Amino acid sequence: MARFFTTSHARFSMLGASIFWAAAVVLRVMMVAWAPAVLLTSSTAEIANLTVFIAIGIALGAFIVPWLVPIERLRRARVAAYVMGALIVVLATVNDPTLAKIVLLLIGMSGGIFVVPINAALQELGHRSIGAGGAVAIQNFFENLAMLAGTGLYTLALGGGIDPVVAIADRHGERSEGG
Repeated sequence: MARFFTTSHARFSMLGASIFWAAAVVLRVMMVAWAPAVLLTSSTAEIANLTVFIAIGIALGAFIVPWLVPIERLRRARVAAYVMGALIVVLATVNDPTLAKIVLLLIGMSGGIFVVPINAALQELGHRSIGAGGAVAIQNFFENLAMLAGTGLYTLALGGGIDPVVAIADRHGERSEGG
């Protein structure tokens, strides 16, 4: 495994992919409570529909990324990560379902533009250093560890009386019962 992390591209890519998946899982967990509290959705189908916009955005981002972030310019992917983070902050201010879908689509596009070149770099670096299978195994380990950490931190926050969804709902004048 040490051979895999000898380059800054490998470390950047692994950290970036892991943080991306941690943020994605926390966003998805939060959306289950956020949508009813802030958007006043009433069914799981409506919540699932919101996640479709993220998925479509990721697909669109993956489609256009070859023209925006060639593998030789991997660090350009950071810009998409910054945009994605800013859009998540913007999402916290949204209380209109249509606007939420647009922001979620843009979050997904930014995510696709970020994660696709990161994954390509990890596969290429892995192929050259420890083999593609070993690289995929290491990548999956760190991504799943990051998702576990993200979910764990969210759960700890809830256990400590800090509910991000209630804070967002209060900001919009709504009140979530139990978050």
